[in-house]
Amino acid sequence: MEKKRKIDSECRTFKEQWGCQYFVIETNNKATCLICNVTIAVLKEYNIKRHYETMDSQNYSKFTESLRSEKFESMKRGLKSQQFLFKKVNSEQEAVTRASFRVAHSIAKHGKPFTDGELIKDCIIAAAEEMCPEKANLFKNTSLSANTVARRIDEVEENILAQLNDKNRFLQWFSLALDESTDVSDTAQVLIFIGGVDKNYEVYEELLDVHSIHGTTTGEDIFKGVENAVHKSNLKWKNLKSITTDGGKNMCGINKEVVALVSKAVENDGGSKPLIVHCIIHQQCAKCLVMSEVLKSIISVVNFIRSHALNHQNDLPYYTAVRWLTCGKVLNRFFELRAMIEIFLNEKNRPLAQLQN
Repeated sequence: MEKKRKIDSECRTFKEQWGCQYFVIETNNKATCLICNVTIAVLKEYNIKRHYETMDSQNYSKFTESLRSEKFESMKRGLKSQQFLFKKVNSEQEAVTRASFRVAHSIAKHGKPFTDGELIKDCIIAAAEEMCPEKANLFKNTSLSANTVARRIDEVEENILAQLNDKNRFLQWFSLALDESTDVSDTAQVLIFIGGVDKNYEVYEELLDVHSIHGTTTGEDIFKGVENAVHKSNLKWKNLKSITTDGGKNMCGINKEVVALVSKAVENDGGSKPLIVHCIIHQQCAKCLVMSEVLKSIISVVNFIRSHALNHQNDLPYYTAVRWLTCGKVLNRFFELRAMIEIFLNEKNRPLAQLQN
């Protein structure tokens, strides 16, 4: 049985004389009619001629050769100008969308409210009207409402996570670094950093995830966040070669602390026990500063205030020996509120002699 011929296999080409004869031009291996802008899929003279005689010949068949050629060139220039205009409009719209994404990214990066997008837009329009009035409408078309900024940030986040997960799939080995701290709302935040290398020896370091812990912050609680981040990022425990922690008691240990649970997960997945590193810089810095006499009384007061929600006075931060940077924050905040704290302690019948001197 004879095989049917396929149009793609015929290798048909557009002939220049068809242009002036039938008012068509070639566009992406297809013929486009300049009269009605219809695309003729097959580059075959019979199809092109049939379209011309059926649809358009009655208005153009009486043209002389010179007039026909002039009309053809005029219509071709008109179509190209339209295509350029559409391309320009699409390019401008794309630029407006990119600008909206970049502004939203900057708002998120600097921790500003989403409603600042409208203020930024007003400032940009005011500057554009003075510096380049002809471009002011472009800035007016840029959407920076709070809802738009929120959507843009969500899309940026999804894109970044997709890129990160795609990189993680090709990692040969990786290491994790964990740092647990408390934010202003008393919520423990575990920062999980990753450093990895692929088969091409390309090394990269990124923030893998931020795990919020509400309630207790035991080693098991932190490990659940780490485990979720590892699985969500297409990582395999057996490829983990090192883990670094901040040296907290819930991190170190051989039973139910984070490093013990991580080591067990790696060995269960067929890997060798990872190298365990604890950062001691913060502890050494704290030990170099002799502040025990000052801190003893202050820590006692802070713990008393923070231990009961009704006692909170303008949010005094906790002090912990592991996080030595909190020491300065506690002392500074305590000094700022010293007058209020003295009044408060006297009302609670817990006067502090150091505040009265």
